Amino acid sequence: RSLRLNNNNINDEAVQILVSALRNNSSLTSIELEGNEEITKEGMILLLKLVNDVSSIKATLQSDHTLGRIICPDMNEIYIEEHRNRAAYWNRPGGNPERTKVIRTQLDSDKRESMCFSQGIDSQHHSISVPLAEIGPLLLPEVLEIVDEHHGPSHLYQTLIVSVADLWTTINRKQALIDREKEVCDQIECLVAKKLELESIQLDLQKEIAAMEQKEADESNVCEVGEKMS
Repeated sequence: RSLRLNNNNINDEAVQILVSALRNNSSLTSIELEGNEEITKEGMILLLKLVNDVSSIKATLQSDHTLGRIICPDMNEIYIEEHRNRAAYWNRPGGNPERTKVIRTQLDSDKRESMCFSQGIDSQHHSISVPLAEIGPLLLPEVLEIVDEHHGPSHLYQTLIVSVADLWTTINRKQALIDREKEVCDQIECLVAKKLELESIQLDLQKEIAAMEQKEADESNVCEVGEKMS
């Protein structure tokens, strides 16, 4: 399905409304906005973020993964247009746009920095450490393998630099969990042994109590017999 809005005096405010309306798009595959000269860089950024918002991995995954074609007025915003067209291309049928966008833009330090710049994202969020923090240390080994496979040794090295602390924490935590689990097992064994010991003591007490009660009963019977005889 296509939406043709060429030469409709659309401005940035209208683009914002359009983008908001397409947040849950699952059927529209093409938008045409040629001839709407009131659309500025701000509107172009909105359309880029619609198909690939790199402010976080969650934002990327929640971007539109259906639009495969976005035609905009001709502007001198080469990087914005390039990133938007690439994201739209990844959206085409037969691919895996969610995975592709995360790998190609979130886990590629150079492209992530370029995308953040194009989207006006604060420079302190340009580092690849931002998406790595979302992923969490337990998945870092797998992520590092993906970075090496898709982006090569240089990007793997950059990723390692920012992730080594978390990776080391994961290794240490795993060993700490193993040690703690052994301690708990040992405590359980001690508790089981103690339980058996206490059950044995309880049984001895019950036997002693039963013997005393039986003795009391026997003495009571002897007294009754003596009273009857007298």
